[in-house]
Amino acid sequence: MPAQARMDARATDAPASLARGYARNDFGLCTPSRIAYEGGKLRLLHYAPVEPAYSTPILLVYALIKRAFILDLAPNRSMVQSLVRQGFEVYLTDWIPPADGDSWRGLHTYVNDDLVNAVRVIAEERRTNRVSIIGYCLGALLATIYAALHPRRVSNLVTLAVPLEMSAAPTFLPAWLTVQTVELITSLFGNCPAWVFGALSTTRLMTRMEDYRAEISSLEDHSQAFDRFLKWIGSDVPLAGQLFREVVIEIFQQNRLMRGELAVGGEPIDLKSINCPLLNIVAQFDDLVPSPACERLAQMVSGSDRQTIVFPSSHIGMAAGLAAHQRLWPAVEQWLAARDSPARPVSSGKTVEM
Repeated sequence: MPAQARMDARATDAPASLARGYARNDFGLCTPSRIAYEGGKLRLLHYAPVEPAYSTPILLVYALIKRAFILDLAPNRSMVQSLVRQGFEVYLTDWIPPADGDSWRGLHTYVNDDLVNAVRVIAEERRTNRVSIIGYCLGALLATIYAALHPRRVSNLVTLAVPLEMSAAPTFLPAWLTVQTVELITSLFGNCPAWVFGALSTTRLMTRMEDYRAEISSLEDHSQAFDRFLKWIGSDVPLAGQLFREVVIEIFQQNRLMRGELAVGGEPIDLKSINCPLLNIVAQFDDLVPSPACERLAQMVSGSDRQTIVFPSSHIGMAAGLAAHQRLWPAVEQWLAARDSPARPVSSGKTVEM
């Protein structure tokens, strides 16, 4: 079945749960939101703009291994807040942790069910056929796969620290995380327990704590922004077993996505199917998803409007750092705003260092 037809057929798989009004979220987001949809393993939050200025809504696709409040950490350290202040309608994926019976869920379900339903709900609410997608880390990987499978639904794609080619950065994966270990973990637990990815990320985070303190906090607001960051470090959640196998074995270890050998739902993923404007953002000092894992995306898509930004930050700093909110996010918002107008400028595909 063609991707578009499959999307329409699955749109009714899970009913939308709509809520009126805005309230602060239970896990600590600081910007008022409402639940626009809940189904599968996705709760979709909507943030209304301060003053609507742009017609294309934005879907923020977050990673699945920690909670999403790093994207709405604190006043003036919030991607969400920055976007709504500029007049964008913003939707955020608040992924629901998988239960014991969800170990079968893989890329096919998260992309072709959950993200497809999210885009359907956004399209219905905003009366549009297309969205701009901003993906972060593993969420950027899901967003990239979605854009390849459903290109007609994506107006613009922004990727932050996308773990596209982890074989180019082998130090990310510890020697013990082999195919045999992945199969053992899923056979014992069904899902990948939260402590596995916690062991991969938390140790790195803790060893650079003073660097993150300096990057995230200015002297006057240290207690709020940085204390919420410490809360986020401990927010690891399980990963569905099948998704764990596909991401770690097929994408990270075997590099099947970049080699054109990955199939999702029986459909091969061809990154050249992505023909929308692309902004690929690489963190220069990222020790979780090093730059070699991210930087080739602009070479793999087919659109002529593509750009890579190398920003001098850590993995976390591009989302929550003071410098990112002073320099990076205004640039992202300008890039999106330019492409929300009838006459869209076309860039040359060059790499820019900020």
